[in-house]
Amino acid sequence: MRTSRAAALLFCLVGLLIAACSSEPPPPTTPTVTPPPTATSVPPPTATPVDLAASCIDSPAELGNPGPMTRTDVEGAAVFVARLVSDADQQRVLDGLAAARTFIAREFGGVERSICLEIRADEQRAGAALTIGNRVIVFTQPGGWSRPYPWLLSRATAHEYVHVWAAEVANDFAPSNSIAYGPGWLVEGVAEYMSMRMVLEDGLAPVAEAETFTNTLLRLSQATLNDLEALPLPNAEDYATAELAVSRLMQGIDIRALQRYYEALGRRTVWPAAFAQVFGVSPAQFYQQFALEPGR
Repeated sequence: MRTSRAAALLFCLVGLLIAACSSEPPPPTTPTVTPPPTATSVPPPTATPVDLAASCIDSPAELGNPGPMTRTDVEGAAVFVARLVSDADQQRVLDGLAAARTFIAREFGGVERSICLEIRADEQRAGAALTIGNRVIVFTQPGGWSRPYPWLLSRATAHEYVHVWAAEVANDFAPSNSIAYGPGWLVEGVAEYMSMRMVLEDGLAPVAEAETFTNTLLRLSQATLNDLEALPLPNAEDYATAELAVSRLMQGIDIRALQRYYEALGRRTVWPAAFAQVFGVSPAQFYQQFALEPGR
């Protein structure tokens, strides 16, 4: 998800998602992408001390002071790592970034801008992530991730990188996470849809585990797309509904349609018109179609 100084900080609360996914076994799953047998792994470079304030824009005051950090440089990003972040969690975040960059380069030609990627350790915010312009912040647990689904750190990073890509394609025409990019379910659903594909295709998440995670959330969601137009999305499980909606929207459509949609926004086409032009269906028609989805 994305945010701005003027907006409330929006977090992808993986902790809540994990709690939601601890219920009974999931229903039958929908098809997912089968990953290759091996994952792309980018080893953490050698870290050096850094003055964070001199290298990136200031963090929002609401996030507090991250304390001492070290800087590492990887392709496309300056990475700032807090003292209590484990090596394993740093690796998961870097792998998520690498998966996102590989996917976007292959499908869309890449992202021109570099980002500041900050990895913090905060028990209360662990699993959360947010984007401010070209700055991405990911939170993990102090000392190392001990919850289920550690691959969610990779996915959260990839999710935020999708927001960076979308804003770049749309020429940053509106404030971060603005309804001008589309309704909330579309803004977050695109990031959820693409980031899940990224971690699956790169072998960072076990397919069966990812299906269990998503389908359990879908069982909990009662929201319609009309309920999910505003940002932030009300509940953790609504992100799974948003992902499902985008996956249905993209059925039979080349993924480059998403790039054409954001390009249309960059030309100042209002989102409902861009939606109809690119996806071949009006928002109202798609809402009606999605309402007929089993379980909706």
